[in-house]
Amino acid sequence: MADSATGVALFELRGVERQFGRGGEVVVALAGVDLDVARGELLLVMGPSGSGKSTLLHLLGGLERPTAGCARFRPDPAAPPIDLAAQDDEALAALRRRTLGFVFQEFHLLATLTAAENVALPLLLDGIGERAARAAAERRLAQVGLAARAGHLPDQLSGGERQRVAIARALAADPPVLLCDEPTGSLDSARGQEIFALLQRLTRAEGRTVVVVTHDPAARPFADRVLTLRDGRLAP
Repeated sequence: MADSATGVALFELRGVERQFGRGGEVVVALAGVDLDVARGELLLVMGPSGSGKSTLLHLLGGLERPTAGCARFRPDPAAPPIDLAAQDDEALAALRRRTLGFVFQEFHLLATLTAAENVALPLLLDGIGERAARAAAERRLAQVGLAARAGHLPDQLSGGERQRVAIARALAADPPVLLCDEPTGSLDSARGQEIFALLQRLTRAEGRTVVVVTHDPAARPFADRVLTLRDGRLAP
């Protein structure tokens, strides 16, 4: 599925396989996946536990490399694609900092930092000045509806609010892509619906691409496209 405006997909996976060694056995997490991800879509990847959903997300994010096949990422449609498997660890880390935002089931907020400080931290680590980082954090917290909670510590926030802080942190560097791994897995159904609605708004308002892996069927109405993984393969 290529971007309708440019005809160029954001991600292109061809024949992607991922295998792991476990206790002398070979575990096949992905088995010949072909996938295009378009710019500006909210793509939902569903499937049972062990189907390869998280592995697929990690490959898109450069956290893992394919055992076989090709995974390309083209953040600039006018530039050549980036072969994710061919990048060294330093190049992948830079790519993640600047073009990819990650949201996980567990919020991974630092308990001793306020919401604003948690959001600003990745920018500070990337060399952004304190004033600019703070301004970006405040803007992103306002975007996710938490402007009034910027000075609160994580244990002063609800689960839904903590996930919103995590989303604001993922948005801090204004990446074109958000990769979300079970973002509502630790939330009740009402808070989960709010998170999916927020991710949909981010896709629509800013043309951002959002890829979500989840077990939650309540996410379906918010997605532009839903794919199902079974035994490491995309179901027809």
